[in-house]
Order: sequence, then C-alpha cells, then structure tokens
Amino acid sequence: MAYRHNTIEGIRKDCSHKDWDGYNAEPISKEVLKQAEEIRLVLPEKYEMFPCGDNSIQFEKEYEETDYWEIIEVNSNDISYSILYKDDVKKDDIILTFDTTAEFIKYWKEYQVNKKLEEIKKDF
Repeated sequence: MAYRHNTIEGIRKDCSHKDWDGYNAEPISKEVLKQAEEIRLVLPEKYEMFPCGDNSIQFEKEYEETDYWEIIEVNSNDISYSILYKDDVKKDDIILTFDTTAEFIKYWKEYQVNKKLEEIKKDF
C-alpha cells in the first residue's frame, strides 16, 4: 500500500512511529523530514510525495509524454536523483547522489534553468 502525502506535516504526523505502515516500517526521522521540507520548497507542486519504510521520503513525477520518471529520494545518508526510463525507451537511466540537501538544491536550480533554456531554444 502506497502512502502518498501532500505535506511534510502529514508525514510527520502519520509516519513518525515504528510500524506506521503495518509492515514494520522504520519511523521517518526528524533529520529526513527537515531535508525533505527544504527540498519540497524548490520542487513544483506536481511532484507526489511518498514516505518509505526505510526512513526515507520519495518525490516522484511521471512524464507520460516522454516515457520517464523523475525520482528524488531523501534518506539519512544522502539524496538521490534518478531519471528512470520506461522499458521500451532505449536510453540509460540516470542516477545522481548528493551528500547534502544544499548540494542537491544547487544542482536542481541549475538543472531547471538549463531545462528552460533548452525549451526556449526549441521555440526558435
């Protein structure tokens, strides 16, 4: 069963105790909640948020028109950013790891600027 939340506060309330999912899940720690909260501030609202049983929070967005998912996983050790392509797409998945929230946010902002520049170039 997937637990999707729209707010960090919802995860804090529902997932801060052992076995919150009925499958022996670890509680989501204050550290992970804080990191996820910082990341949530820079992400568009379209990203769905899921607490995970291993003391992590995952943000996901599916791009149906281009057949891939963006997944950002925040855990107590690091932050990973993945672009995972659907099976019929012949591209390599991309997985990046960041040691700190600040590193990820810096990358994310630069990535978004570059993405917008590419969109503008397509229009010309």
